[in-house]
Amino acid sequence: MKTNILDYYQSIGKELLNEYKLFKWKFSYSKSFKTILGLCNYTKKEIILNETFSQSASYDEVLDIILHEISHALVGYKHKHNHVWKKKFLELGGSGNRLYSFNTIYVPYMNTAFCCNTSFGRYVKPKKDLYCSHCSERLVFKKSK
Repeated sequence: MKTNILDYYQSIGKELLNEYKLFKWKFSYSKSFKTILGLCNYTKKEIILNETFSQSASYDEVLDIILHEISHALVGYKHKHNHVWKKKFLELGGSGNRLYSFNTIYVPYMNTAFCCNTSFGRYVKPKKDLYCSHCSERLVFKKSK
């Protein structure tokens, strides 16, 4: 099923690239993204999405990231996240958000510190003990569901 959802989002991404006349642009995923949800590579003319996020996020969240990156492609590198970029993003139907919560990203190992109710996620189970910086409680990372 996860491969099917990636294919589905890729077809949407390609359709949107064509709709906005970005005919030379490509759409792909990256498994190596750990802290970003999407990237507009101007040099390679490529929109790249975080594969892990795309598999676990809602349709609306993924579509918003696709529109976010297409907005970058349309307005150009020099506009980054300024008012010109934001106007284009909103015009395309995006949320206008520049930053997203990483709580929606699936990470294999999670821990919540009871003292401060802060969640800590790791892609690889830590080999040595880690401790909460607030109360020094040992963090026990359990496999996420």
